[in-house]
Amino acid sequence: MSRNWLKLSGVLWIAVLAMLLMVVPVLAETPLGAGPDNPLSPNGEWVELPVGAMRFYGFHEEGDGEEVRVTMEVVPHYGTTFEIWSKEEVRMWAEELDFTAIGAGTFSHDCEPDDEVGKMNWLSTFASSGDYFVVVKHEAGPVSYYKLTVSGKEVSFPFAAAPQPAAAPQPAAAPQPAAAPQPAAAPAAAMAGESPGTAMAPTGSWMELPEGKEHWYQFYYLADTGPEHDGDLPLITVSMYVEDPVDNARFDIWTQEEIDRLVAEGEDITAADLTKGHCVGTGSTDEFRHEDYSWSGTFPTTGVYYVRVQHTDCRCEPAYYQLLVSGSSVSY
Repeated sequence: MSRNWLKLSGVLWIAVLAMLLMVVPVLAETPLGAGPDNPLSPNGEWVELPVGAMRFYGFHEEGDGEEVRVTMEVVPHYGTTFEIWSKEEVRMWAEELDFTAIGAGTFSHDCEPDDEVGKMNWLSTFASSGDYFVVVKHEAGPVSYYKLTVSGKEVSFPFAAAPQPAAAPQPAAAPQPAAAPQPAAAPAAAMAGESPGTAMAPTGSWMELPEGKEHWYQFYYLADTGPEHDGDLPLITVSMYVEDPVDNARFDIWTQEEIDRLVAEGEDITAADLTKGHCVGTGSTDEFRHEDYSWSGTFPTTGVYYVRVQHTDCRCEPAYYQLLVSGSSVSY
């Protein structure tokens, strides 16, 4: 065999190897929107989300204190939510560690469970410049349809735009739930909400509450009375919808001080023993309101507050409910 042929063979092998090295990353690339390494940019168009799926959207924010708003419309009303993650939350998610999202979408105050289109919002600011992510999650019920928008003065979209759908789903034709929502199982978060120490964010998702159990939620309240400290305290509204029978679950409100007493000494529902914890408010019915149970009020101090949802003792079946906490100075 001639030396020229050997040289040619070597050149051909090097060329083939180079081509393989170029192809491998393409084959290994995460599908568009399927992970934080290849996120979409939201385009405000209706998109289908399969049962149990997650979809990642990315945006860049300068972190100069300008407000960022994320809005999502979803059909059916329940079963699909969104969260806001930074790169740190992405890292913890990838390592399968427990973490709390920067924020989560909440239902608009006038949004009811039987509304055809659910409307969710999140509004906040970022302290540092960087890339952030909106993670849309299907958690319960049938296939959902949603459209997502992200807006802000210093928001930009360095990632790929979502492909245009061939035919945008019409909310009126989207599947309607035939029965009470059945939350998808989440083994990794099985302990979430079982105590004040593992309290969840009240994102408005439909939840199943087994017989004899309780769920805990927490939110942050800013007791802002204005720059002159002469304004009214901002109002908090807690609303809960319960699938029939509506008396299958109730909720009450707790301060951090009462939580500390509850953990240390137990509960006294009569509030006679001041060393024990007791709630500071309870959900009640009101014929002039749409929700099944509600509570409205204020707190004099800024801090973390809690909502406990309890299964009613007289019922022997799981409760299905949706809890919402709203207010101009409420966050979670």
